[in-house]
Amino acid sequence: MALRPNAVRTRRARSTYLLNVAGDEQAASAEIDLALRESPNDASLLSSSGSQDMNRGDLGSALTKFERVRELEPRISGNLTSLVQAYTYVGRAADAKAAGATLLTLRPLDTQTIQQVAIALPSRQFRSKVTLSVFMSRLTAPAANLAGPPFSKTVVPCSVSSSSMGWPRACARLSR
Repeated sequence: MALRPNAVRTRRARSTYLLNVAGDEQAASAEIDLALRESPNDASLLSSSGSQDMNRGDLGSALTKFERVRELEPRISGNLTSLVQAYTYVGRAADAKAAGATLLTLRPLDTQTIQQVAIALPSRQFRSKVTLSVFMSRLTAPAANLAGPPFSKTVVPCSVSSSSMGWPRACARLSR
């Protein structure tokens, strides 16, 4: 098998290397852009490009790409997670909630998904008893693939911290 330096997959691999190993965000973004010219409807490339845009703070471009991915592949949970985050950052709570509801249907027992959707909800709505009870029922639902007892109802808010990409994150501690 011959290496094709200008193939879409090669450009994606080069972009990943440039971003994660060389730390060259600009060159990584350029590689993804070149790959998108060859394959403009590739959901994976669009999602990668959208993530790079969001990391740079270009939320408008990121949202456009994430929404396009949702049109192409509506059941990609990673893209829905990115959409929830982007909608939250730009203050589009209703859109974040809708994307979060779709995400919860795909990954109903995933605690990170539940946490992300809870963060996206406006704080006064999250504090309501109905929303809180739905959130807690998701946490305490038995899961066949989890070893040990289900999570208890202890949710302790942590301080807001920054992820490695500089985006704000809230956290919760779940105890068994």
